[in-house]
Amino acid sequence: MQDKQTGWLAAAAALALSAMAAPAEAAPQVLGMMASSDPITFTCNDRECYALVGSFCLQRDRDVPGFGQPYEPNFTDRLVLSLTDGAGKISRVSADGIALRINSHATYTMVRVSLPRTELDRLNATAVAMQIEPGLSLIPLTRAGDPDPQTPEEIALATGPMRIAAARYLDAPSVNADTARLVAALVNGLPESRTIHDDYLGAWNRVVSETVRERTDPEVLKRAEDSFRACAQYYEGSLRQCLLSHHQQMMIPENREFWDETSGY
Repeated sequence: MQDKQTGWLAAAAALALSAMAAPAEAAPQVLGMMASSDPITFTCNDRECYALVGSFCLQRDRDVPGFGQPYEPNFTDRLVLSLTDGAGKISRVSADGIALRINSHATYTMVRVSLPRTELDRLNATAVAMQIEPGLSLIPLTRAGDPDPQTPEEIALATGPMRIAAARYLDAPSVNADTARLVAALVNGLPESRTIHDDYLGAWNRVVSETVRERTDPEVLKRAEDSFRACAQYYEGSLRQCLLSHHQQMMIPENREFWDETSGY
C-alpha cells in the first residue's frame, strides 16, 4: 500500500513539474466588444455581480482565447455603469478606476464581465447594469513568459482599422446583431449555477417584456424566440448552455464574413 501511495505521489509531482516547465502560450486574439442597445443588467450573488456580452475576433491569425482568458478594455470610459444604491437611486459612472473583470467565456464569441461584491460595496451600490458604447476593443492581459506577445503595432491595427471595419457587425443595429444581443440577454436572464427544468415561457417573458417587444424588430423577436423555444423543447441539458450554443452559431458566420472582407489588411 505504501509503495502504491508513493508511486501516486511521485506521478503527481512529475506532472506538476511538467506543467511548470511547459512553455507559456502565445497571446490570444484581440476582441471587439459588442455595443449594447440597452443597459445590461448584472446578476449578483454573495461573491460578485456578472453578465455575459457578445464579442468578436479582430485578429484571425492569433490563437482563440482559452476559457477564462483575462482581457482589458482599450477605453474604460466606453463602459458606463448604472449603480443602484439602497434607496433605489441610480447613478451613472464610467468604469474607469472600477475593478471590473473581463474574461473570455465562449471562445471569441462571448466574454464574461464581473464586479466583485467587495467593489460593489465600496461603490455603495446594491445592483449594477452596464451600457457598452460603440468602438470598444478588448486586449488580452500580458502573461509572464509569453513567447509571442502582442506588439504595439498589432494592437494598433486590431483596435483601429479592424475595429472600425467591424463596427457594422458589433455596433450598428441589424437583424443579425440585434438577435444575438437578445439571445445574450436571455442567457443573462438564466442562472449560471443551476439548470431550469420548468416555466420556460416565464423565463422568456421576464426578459422580453412588452416594452422590449414594442421597440424590437419583429424578425429579431421571431429569430430569438425560435432559438429559445427550440432549446426549451428539445434540449435535454441546460437551457442556458443551449442558448449559449445558439448565440455562438449566430456570431461565427458574421465573424467569418468580416475576416473575408478584411483579408487585405
